[in-house]
Amino acid sequence: MKRISRLTGLAVAGVLGLSSLATAQTGPSLITQPFEEGSKVEVTFNGQWQGKADAQNGTTDDEIQLQIYDGSARWLLSDDELGLTFGTQITAMSISQITMLPSSLVDHSFALGMNLGAISDWKVSTVLGAGYNGRSPYGDANALYGKADLIFTNKPTDTSMWQVIVDYDGNRSFLPDIPLPSISYTNWDKSDFTWTVGFPYNALTWDISDKLELELRSILLYNIDATLTYEVSDSFELFGAYASRTDAFRADNDNRSTRRVIFSQQTVELGLSYEPCNEFELTVAGGLAFDQEFEYGFDSRDTTSITDVSDEPYLRIAAEIKF
Repeated sequence: MKRISRLTGLAVAGVLGLSSLATAQTGPSLITQPFEEGSKVEVTFNGQWQGKADAQNGTTDDEIQLQIYDGSARWLLSDDELGLTFGTQITAMSISQITMLPSSLVDHSFALGMNLGAISDWKVSTVLGAGYNGRSPYGDANALYGKADLIFTNKPTDTSMWQVIVDYDGNRSFLPDIPLPSISYTNWDKSDFTWTVGFPYNALTWDISDKLELELRSILLYNIDATLTYEVSDSFELFGAYASRTDAFRADNDNRSTRRVIFSQQTVELGLSYEPCNEFELTVAGGLAFDQEFEYGFDSRDTTSITDVSDEPYLRIAAEIKF
């Protein structure tokens, strides 16, 4: 069975990713997640399309139509000990048929990751980047933000790993103005079972059988993602998944850092993945988006509701290319 998780990337793909796991290509896993053998470039696209939904803010009812696009790329610039890697990530949201929200919201970031050396038995790496989030691409100078990570990795055995990370993300939906620490321990002693325990991220990947795999991820034990995958053939996989996301966007063309639009959503879906070769994968899925809400606030700790969005079915198409 194709491994959904990538061992060393597993421990950091969601660490401090309280805004969204989509930020992985400009966060810690830009440098910690290894490239597959023979590839130096990875490009991904993910699109979610919903039908018309009801928007309710307590006083008025309206209609809303959401389209959410995520794209990312990373490029291994040097395959020596420095491991210099460039990454970019974009999330774009198209919002139509409602007047209380901007018609588009964009979060676009770039980063460079590299290995700095070692302190005793700990490998030291860093990721430095910058991003823009706002109503439209690059129209608000106050919408720029910085990103930085300092990563310490120790492998006491060939099948275990400790990681300590200090993460700063100026557009994180939780405490964006404060560098946050994390710690995790990952173990893959058994070839069919990989687990990570730590704060705030925990995860496991379990090959239940030769064809059935379960993957669970949680942040602070309340933001949980789960995927159950069944291998139909060498090229096709069926899966069911539950996921949640939170995204933050600057909404006003001024210097008030408290005015961000925060979007949250949960989804359940069934889908099919097609991987004819190691270099290409296509996924088509359909599901239900629920518990959807737009809010105003500095971060997710203290928000004011803009509108709730009704539960609606959606279509999702994703693709990944490696070369």
